Amino acid sequence: MYRTASRLTLVLAALMLTLIQSPSVTRAQTSEVTTPEETGPFTCISHFGVGEIRALKCERFSGRSVNISIGQLSATVADKEVTDIRLVSDNSPDEPFDLSPLAGADHIRSLNIYREGDLDLTPLLSMAGLKSLSLSIDAARALPQLAQDGAQGPKGLVGLRLYIPRDTVDLTPLRDWDALRLLNIKATAVTGTKALATLTRLSNVTIEIKEPADFTPLGSATGLRQLSLRGVLGGQAVSDIGFLANLTDLRSLALYSNRITDLAPLSNLTKLRTLILSKNTALEDLAPLERLTDLRNLQLRQTRVTDITPLHDMSALRILWISGTPLSDISVLANMPEMFGLELTRTNVSDLTPLEGLKNLQHLNVKGAQVSDFSAVPDGVKIRK
Repeated sequence: MYRTASRLTLVLAALMLTLIQSPSVTRAQTSEVTTPEETGPFTCISHFGVGEIRALKCERFSGRSVNISIGQLSATVADKEVTDIRLVSDNSPDEPFDLSPLAGADHIRSLNIYREGDLDLTPLLSMAGLKSLSLSIDAARALPQLAQDGAQGPKGLVGLRLYIPRDTVDLTPLRDWDALRLLNIKATAVTGTKALATLTRLSNVTIEIKEPADFTPLGSATGLRQLSLRGVLGGQAVSDIGFLANLTDLRSLALYSNRITDLAPLSNLTKLRTLILSKNTALEDLAPLERLTDLRNLQLRQTRVTDITPLHDMSALRILWISGTPLSDISVLANMPEMFGLELTRTNVSDLTPLEGLKNLQHLNVKGAQVSDFSAVPDGVKIRK
């Protein structure tokens, strides 16, 4: 009876947490509840990664967090108060790097391994309590070890981060890691994206690469709430975004620095609150965004947008960044009473009259624009010019 009541309380807390989330001007911080362990706390996803629900909030895992070298691993694992380990190889590829003390260490919830050199990741397969795993450099290259002999990674793993910025990551080993909710990758490129079709419980995905990949399989993850596909180092992450039409539960979408020109697949993503399209330098037409009236944060830096009338019904919009564009007419902004932060740097805007009634406006950046008359700007607004 007591256990049932406790679980009900946690479920209600989780639902309340989702309801009270406020959109951030810089990042989405939507938290989601995952399936709980049989005798453990509910896990959740927030801006910092995987955590647990405490006092109606998604918090980092309770217990001690330590940064150690490999020689300290055995003693550290023996301390049951430690739940978060960050393990660094000290840039010594030839040093012994024995992870066997981690086998069966069920009290460890979060593990971060940075390794340059050989290593054996298989002891991680028996870490029943592991919820968050971060692998960097050679540790990321060793990912296939966690899929040997039909293994599907550490059972119950919720979050996985792979950092290997100068190499390609093959995602094939992730096939059927069906507990994954969070996936974060920084690499030169990714292959084996077909495996993503099996990760149907994903809710938060961030991928930064310089060579475009086929992310069509992500269309199977219809529960995705946050997705970021970002081109880096002058490259692009994605060119075909047709698969996004299936992801109607998305709250935050970032497609920074790609070569996207057609936004039609976004037209039905009406739950979006944050949309980042900056540095899609050939993007001109915003008409497919007309129905996204729940948007709070829209970023269009360094695009070719000249017409923002499709934003006419976005009365809830609070943040608009549209610097480095040929935009001149901002009359549509008069319909946005919730506007809090507006960036018009390096545009052709000269008339700020539409801002006259925006009583919630606090920040305005017009540096490099054609503005000389600021009389229409409400009192108290911080202006950069």
